[in-house]
Amino acid sequence: VAFNSKEAEVLLAGPAGSGKSLVWLAKILTLCDRYPGARCLIVRKTRESLTESLLVTWERDILGVNNKILTRNPTLRRVRQSYRIGNGSEVVVAGLDRPDKVLSSEWDFIFVGEATDLSLNDWETLNGRLRAGVVPFQQLAGDCNPTSPSNFLYKRQAAGLMRMYTSTHRDNPRFFNRHTKRWTPDGEKYLERLGRLTGARKARFLEGKWVSAEGAVYDYRAAPEFDDHGVM
Repeated sequence: VAFNSKEAEVLLAGPAGSGKSLVWLAKILTLCDRYPGARCLIVRKTRESLTESLLVTWERDILGVNNKILTRNPTLRRVRQSYRIGNGSEVVVAGLDRPDKVLSSEWDFIFVGEATDLSLNDWETLNGRLRAGVVPFQQLAGDCNPTSPSNFLYKRQAAGLMRMYTSTHRDNPRFFNRHTKRWTPDGEKYLERLGRLTGARKARFLEGKWVSAEGAVYDYRAAPEFDDHGVM
């Protein structure tokens, strides 16, 4: 459902390992293939945090290690700045710790990994850069593990400014086989590991709940309201 969404702001939230990033990265490649000249951005709070997280998934699971996009540009992942698709579309990677490339360009689609690391100012600044106009809709999409309901993203969706979708471990084909309706060996091991967590960490990373550090559980449909500046 999140893959086909066209809302201006979308968050895919769920427990650790539920395949959230795969959804948005697959959507980026689809948009680039479908709309020649599209400009998409993959961003995290810091550029360093991208290298061994989202870019591994992007190159290994979405593009494939033998994809000509990678073989014709053998630059190491840690210094790679962009991926040029054959039809003129481009995927740029950046961190908000070096915002020049992000803020000086226009985009059709922006994917924010671990969006809860951002501030409200970061999020709204990115929103203002969605004006390339090649794709029929422009979208700011993020993923995250649930955290405290005091986070601005939780409040933002409760105020109707953003659509939130929820993922579960059953959405990750590595962990759950949709044909047999059974957990894979990797899935069983990973869930057993998460089951050892306690308190708010278990609620967030295993159960996908937005909870305070004290353990209070919040219904995402009943978050506190806040004003236009993100203040309660």
